[in-house]
Amino acid sequence: MLEKGLQADVWGSCGRPAGACDGVLKQTEPCVLELIRPYKFYLAIENSNCKDYVTEKFWKSLDDRMTVPIVMRRQTVRDLGVPDSAYIAVDDFETLPEFIQYVTKVSNDKDLYLKYHEWRRDYK
Repeated sequence: MLEKGLQADVWGSCGRPAGACDGVLKQTEPCVLELIRPYKFYLAIENSNCKDYVTEKFWKSLDDRMTVPIVMRRQTVRDLGVPDSAYIAVDDFETLPEFIQYVTKVSNDKDLYLKYHEWRRDYK
């Protein structure tokens, strides 16, 4: 995605060392929260495409990380009762450039970005 215009930081064994989190295997470690919290978005993409499987990273993004998760397929998450306004789904877009353009727009528009957090008033 970087070559298409979307900046993405990759941490851990497949990316750069994660400082205090380097070597941490559990997403629940406090250092992971501190590492991710400055980001607006989190690519919560499954490492397996199994029916009804949603990565724990998606739930953590919604819960305490205060990021907008990005998922591959809307229907998988919709079936779990998660509000559509809580995340961005790649399959909502015809092309990767359209997806990147939209994420960039949300990132640059505070009001639009905050719409992805409005659900927090009604859901716990």
